[in-house]
Amino acid sequence: MRRLRRIAVLPLALLVSGCSTAGYLAHVAAGELRILLRREPIDQAVRDRRFSAEQRRKMLLIRDAAADAEAQLGLARAHQYREVARLPDDFDVWVIAIAEPDRLETVYWEFPIAGRVPYLGFFDRARAEDYVADHFPDKDHYLRTASAFSTLGWLPDPVLPAFFRLPDDAIVNTVVHELVHATVYAPGHSDWNESVATALGDAGALLLLRDADPELARVLEARLADRRLWRDLVDRTIRDLETAYAATTTAEARLQIKARVIAKLKQEIADAPWSQEGYRRLAEAPINHAFLLAHHVYGAHPEWQEHLFRLALSDYRGTINRLRCLTRDVTDETDLWPERLPDCDKQ
Repeated sequence: MRRLRRIAVLPLALLVSGCSTAGYLAHVAAGELRILLRREPIDQAVRDRRFSAEQRRKMLLIRDAAADAEAQLGLARAHQYREVARLPDDFDVWVIAIAEPDRLETVYWEFPIAGRVPYLGFFDRARAEDYVADHFPDKDHYLRTASAFSTLGWLPDPVLPAFFRLPDDAIVNTVVHELVHATVYAPGHSDWNESVATALGDAGALLLLRDADPELARVLEARLADRRLWRDLVDRTIRDLETAYAATTTAEARLQIKARVIAKLKQEIADAPWSQEGYRRLAEAPINHAFLLAHHVYGAHPEWQEHLFRLALSDYRGTINRLRCLTRDVTDETDLWPERLPDCDKQ
């Protein structure tokens, strides 16, 4: 199971960033250029037998999900998911998160368009691992893959090979999630952006599938139930760590607490009633602060996220409109988490 397969605004932000070394920027620019140069329209690719029958079927599913999300949900599509990148099947985008080993503090990177983000992307695993070893050898780190990313409509977002490894319900969910990023985005507020995209990605995918494929909608509902259980476990673990750390003054004591709390989490993972066994395997995975905080980005303020999910199920376009209003005059992080979304004229 790979819960965190998404990352927003990876290539565009990195291409215009001045926060890192020239070698890193050259690597990202070359990786994004490779994607852009190898893309072709999905309508053309589905006639090419060099793609497998299953890949061609999933191309059409992705294309149609994006079109339906635009037409039925009102999401901005622009250049997204109209093309496929002809890349090796094992091509991946690699994402790192870094955190302090004895404190719940994540490392952020600043980008001109995306703002402040708690992850950094690479097109090569070895480069990502070398970057961690060179710059953050003594910190917690978490390395994962991303099946999709969004350039917020600034560049084409073609289908990448990792998309083909997803089950059908997760494909639709991921497409809607990424199009939410292109529709509603608050620069520098990653927790909010990912929480919104998760809530509206889930609601939007359910709305599309309930009409088009009720059986697949039921599969997605089971997946979302597991995700909520996982979100709540991570949220409770972080709150337990915050409470315990507040009562200590030494790094050594915090590390001891960390070991106990993570051991408790692993037992809870092993005992939880998952419908997907992939979550249960996380009980054997290395878990640290970077891992927890990276997952928490997608489930910050879980009660608010659940409220937003329900609003979107009942009035998806209206919820999008109200979120846009909310982001117009953001001056503080707390402004983004109101008890009620603002009312405003429909656009």
